[in-house]
Amino acid sequence: AIPMQTEGTPEETAGAPLGGIEGCRQAIETIRSSCFDAAASPVILTLMKYTHNLLHSPPGDDRPRNIRISNATFQAKVAAVEGGQAFFHALGFVQESRGMSYDVARDPLGTSFLVLKPEAEDRAIVEQALALLHIEADILGIGQDQRPKQKKAAAPAPPPVAFDPYKSNVTSMAPTITSEYREPSITEKKLKQLKDRQGLLEGGIPDRQVQIFNSANPPPAATPGPVLGDARSAGASDSTLIARSMHKKMEEQKKREAAPFRTRAMRELEALEKAKVFAFTVIRVQFPDRVVIQAHFHPRESVGTVIDLVRQNLSPDHANRPFHLYVSPPKTKLAAEDLLTAQGLVPAALVYLSWESTPPEGPEGGYLKPGVGAEIQAPVAYPKSTPLVESKDDSQSNGKSIPALPGNMPGQNKSSTKKGGKPSWLKL
Repeated sequence: AIPMQTEGTPEETAGAPLGGIEGCRQAIETIRSSCFDAAASPVILTLMKYTHNLLHSPPGDDRPRNIRISNATFQAKVAAVEGGQAFFHALGFVQESRGMSYDVARDPLGTSFLVLKPEAEDRAIVEQALALLHIEADILGIGQDQRPKQKKAAAPAPPPVAFDPYKSNVTSMAPTITSEYREPSITEKKLKQLKDRQGLLEGGIPDRQVQIFNSANPPPAATPGPVLGDARSAGASDSTLIARSMHKKMEEQKKREAAPFRTRAMRELEALEKAKVFAFTVIRVQFPDRVVIQAHFHPRESVGTVIDLVRQNLSPDHANRPFHLYVSPPKTKLAAEDLLTAQGLVPAALVYLSWESTPPEGPEGGYLKPGVGAEIQAPVAYPKSTPLVESKDDSQSNGKSIPALPGNMPGQNKSSTKKGGKPSWLKL
């Protein structure tokens, strides 16, 4: 696009130009009124670059404060448009002649410069002028990628630290690799795979299946589920169970002390390899009058979800009555943000409710909504556990073929059994 008019020298311009931010605003309006938007866009963008460089340059830098008028870019995009050079005059630039031109006939403006002297520079006016240019750029549709990038302010220097002769100061010359660019280790990759598998096995939020039990309708006996703990615990006395538990903890403590150094990822990986995943957990909340409300929850839901479900099943008169949940023994109050898994409430648990004010009066369970849980009366079963890492026995029981051993290859006549008919490869 060709500009409509060209600007002459300040002496040829009618009237004295305004200075300061008003002069910058008048110059921008003159640029917009003297040419079309297609021609005004490169002018506004060039003024933004000059102003941005001036604003973000140190005070002693003369490069953005001395502009050669004969510069090709300045002539084509600023001086050739009416109002372009007046913008710099409003910022405090003055025109001066410096030195001798090598060819006055070919370059009559070679010795002319726009100079911004220190006493005429006002940083506040430069910032306001740049803001005006950004507004015009928004109107003209100039993208952010075309504008000069905003530089981030430098962070303040940290305060000096007093020298401590008793504190060790070890400086490593090795390059530091941040976690953002570091390749994950084999342990971290395995840990991520197990966590992804754990999320798939746990699934989504289960159906609550809310049930209410009381003295007239006691909780049914649980159906046989997976054996929790050691099979030897069946029929053992309490003292025997405590002794076995303490012995197991001591053995684990000795193993941890004798084990080599392990990272956090290695410890998490070891714990997940031994962990079992449950799709849901059965939580029973027992009220002070021994009424029980039972529901299913996701293992990674919080205690606050259990509190919300209990409150939803209270009658409107008691919905806002304060209470808290706890487990016993020992009595431990549960916080709303605690996860069910972290508090050991998986795969099933009995939680007690305590009113923080006067207990409600009335018949047994009168504080509950009528008809809650009446539609579901089914036997209770523990959720099935699924190991994250299948053992060799599990993989063989799933129907996978057992590889032939070197001493028992097909076609050989060697007997694979001992006395009694048990194969040599079978380990009981």
